[in-house]
Amino acid sequence: MASYGFLFLFIATSIILFSELESVSIKNVEINTGIYVWRSLFLLITSIGLIIVAGNRYWTGSDFYTYALAYKKNSPYSFESGYVWLQNQVYSNGNDFHTMLLVMSILTIGLFSIALLYSGIPPYLPVFLYVALYTYFYGFNI
Repeated sequence: MASYGFLFLFIATSIILFSELESVSIKNVEINTGIYVWRSLFLLITSIGLIIVAGNRYWTGSDFYTYALAYKKNSPYSFESGYVWLQNQVYSNGNDFHTMLLVMSILTIGLFSIALLYSGIPPYLPVFLYVALYTYFYGFNI
């Protein structure tokens, strides 16, 4: 739970910092590029923090053992075909299960961040709600 508190504090601090930087940018003339740059930087920094926590989890969640065992034996059991394909790609390069977790977290959180960036809405509230409402940790199957 310490990681949840740290992540919550990290996200809240980032929101305050970047929303203030964005408001300073709005007061200047460079409205369009300034806002886009601050939002992109906010999403990049918070995504890196979320990816580090998600990618470095170990024995967290009720199905972690099943996925780790399936990866170690390189047997797909009855997983989704996309996951099996990705597992085979990572496994064939000689990587361990920790690398697979990092790849999965980069994919899920990266796509979430890209969608927020291209939606045009300020990303501060959606990222805050993603962490605060436990949706982020729900992906860990806790």
